Amino acid sequence: MNSFTETWALLSETVRRGLLVGSEGKLHLMHLAQELLAGAQNQATAARKIHLDLGMDLLQAAWSKDPLDGQLAGQLLALDGKWPCLDSRAKALAREVAARWQRPEDLRYYRRLAESRDSEKLRRFLLTQLSKEGGNLYWWQQVVSLGMFEQDQELLGTMLRQDWSGLEPFRKSLAGDVAWLVGQHEAACGAYAKAFGRDAELRRAERLFAEGREGEARALWLSAFQAAPWLTSEILRVFDLAQGTGMRRDALPGRVAIALYSYNKAEELDATLNSLFASDIGDNPVWVLDNGSSDGTAAVLDAWEEKAGGRLRRIDLHVNIGAPAARNWLMSVPEIRECDWMAYLDDDVELPADWLQTLGAAVAAYPEAGVWGCKVVDHAQDRVMQSTDLHLVPPVSEEEAQRRFKVSDLQHQTLDFGQFDYLRPCASVTGCCHLFRMDRLQGSGGFDLRFSPTQFDDLEHDIRLNRAGQYAVYQGFLGIRHKKRTGKSSRTSTSEFGNSLGNMHKLQMKYSAQEYEGIMAWESGVLLRDFMRKRDWVMRWLAGGEA
Repeated sequence: MNSFTETWALLSETVRRGLLVGSEGKLHLMHLAQELLAGAQNQATAARKIHLDLGMDLLQAAWSKDPLDGQLAGQLLALDGKWPCLDSRAKALAREVAARWQRPEDLRYYRRLAESRDSEKLRRFLLTQLSKEGGNLYWWQQVVSLGMFEQDQELLGTMLRQDWSGLEPFRKSLAGDVAWLVGQHEAACGAYAKAFGRDAELRRAERLFAEGREGEARALWLSAFQAAPWLTSEILRVFDLAQGTGMRRDALPGRVAIALYSYNKAEELDATLNSLFASDIGDNPVWVLDNGSSDGTAAVLDAWEEKAGGRLRRIDLHVNIGAPAARNWLMSVPEIRECDWMAYLDDDVELPADWLQTLGAAVAAYPEAGVWGCKVVDHAQDRVMQSTDLHLVPPVSEEEAQRRFKVSDLQHQTLDFGQFDYLRPCASVTGCCHLFRMDRLQGSGGFDLRFSPTQFDDLEHDIRLNRAGQYAVYQGFLGIRHKKRTGKSSRTSTSEFGNSLGNMHKLQMKYSAQEYEGIMAWESGVLLRDFMRKRDWVMRWLAGGEA
């Protein structure tokens, strides 16, 4: 079978759904590979070969995202003995990694350190282990992971100076990633040319395209997509690069109400308002609801009422009524109801100057959507993604067996190299910054008070839109920084953790398993139509035909 659509039809619904959600994330790719390889034995000859080939390709792609994982390298070698798919270079590298990687017998202290989120203690411990057991790639793997997540250039430099004999292509991959993350794209491109793995090849192609070397970039992309037509995230990215989607900005037609609610975050609120009023919001009104704060929030709003020159409107409450009620209160204000659009913002974000026009471009591309949102990154570590396009997916582990769905988390399995910079439909977008048409918002029934004081009220609202046939749209070219605390200070209290668990249970039980399955099937159809349209365009464009 040569047709992509015919091959696609042979895959299970779970695999198709997973690939539509995205082709990023080591754990995600491993799960899909396992599904394919386990199901291959029940297939007819032609379909069996497709399942085995794709399963091995996905497993190799997962390994290339964490090439120092000796356990995964060993699994690949074992499977390759039964179904040969690795080329000689990949096989040699896998053998070297598997031979030099060994999981320590006692990891209890290391796990406690990792759970404590004390990055300094963790760093010292790992450097000590590296000096004691420098030949064990297990510790190399842990140090690289911490260095990348913390964007610790000194730690990563230490790793690049290790003896990578037999593994030089992986050193080049790491060197390229380190250079890319600090904006040294020319150096990254040079390193990627000598690296191993499809990610390095695709990042090099993107850099060549940015430098005007379009022919070279197109040749690399075409080769990659012909060899691996399952690269859904990458195809979406190339479509928007070629179309110039990320450069588009559109003014929203009509008046926009910009609304925030805040509780005891005076400092963060002040910074958010500074960012907001420095952005291009025209004469659109800004409304802030003080949710019964007892810190200096009132003084911050007093100062901003004067500085904003009447552009800020405030609502002062005596008690904290919670996020859903605050959102409902704001959307019920008569002056706000008269606006054409409603933009909700969190009180601890930093906005780019053109955030509203970037959302406007998403509206212009998908005017029929129910809500439009963005990418959210950590304020202190902006390569760490908190939220991208969100999708409901079936539970995959025994621990999740009692759940009726889970929310995709591909963005948490990697750092931001631009692979989520695309525009497309999804099930839900983050409530940190999302935009509604006022009439559709008013007709949706508001936010469910059962999800007070906070957590998952925005997700529940988006799921309700899905049930009504309205999808969310993710604008990956709008990134906002969110001051969600990281490290030790990010640990929530027992009551906050309990509230989060309780609200998720309420959401799991709000609809039947069959109803959630229906929502997922409906969204799969939306995603498939959008992807196939873009894939067809990309493949014609790469082949030099009329796009």
